Amino acid sequence: MSPARTASLALAAVAAIYSGCGGSSAKTPQTAPNGQGAVATQASSHSGGQTMSRGQLIAIASTICGRANTEVSAYTRGKHADTRAEVVGVVEHRSSIEQGELAELTRLLPPSSLAASWQRLVAERRQVATLLHSLGEAVEYHNLPGQRTALSSLSSLGPRLEATASSLGAAVCGQIQ
Repeated sequence: MSPARTASLALAAVAAIYSGCGGSSAKTPQTAPNGQGAVATQASSHSGGQTMSRGQLIAIASTICGRANTEVSAYTRGKHADTRAEVVGVVEHRSSIEQGELAELTRLLPPSSLAASWQRLVAERRQVATLLHSLGEAVEYHNLPGQRTALSSLSSLGPRLEATASSLGAAVCGQIQ
């Protein structure tokens, strides 16, 4: 298969990820004009070892995930990756956003009644980050089977992630943009 054809297929696959694999129709929380949600600012104040209430956890997690989803959508809107390097760049940028989101989510301390579900959500978001990284490497190194594996894994992870996030009341965290 030609490099151009492989890049086209990878872009189509990346577009499938961005178009809402595992997504829901939940609305993204609104943020302040400076791009920082008022609730997101609370995340740092609760990262000092203090357990959050269910309401605090859901509000802050939803803001973090909503902001990441918005950033991915804004970055990919109208973007056309025509070369392998451009496809890799798009996937790496998406992976970087996922890593930032994951770092924020792992600092949140859920109430004990939600601890198991919260850990499952964080583990599934970590899988998304790992799979996006693997996808980027597979595209970069012309590894079509690796691309298929990463995309298949992301596809099967989507519904699980969506169910986990919905069970917590943070459906926006179940979206893979």
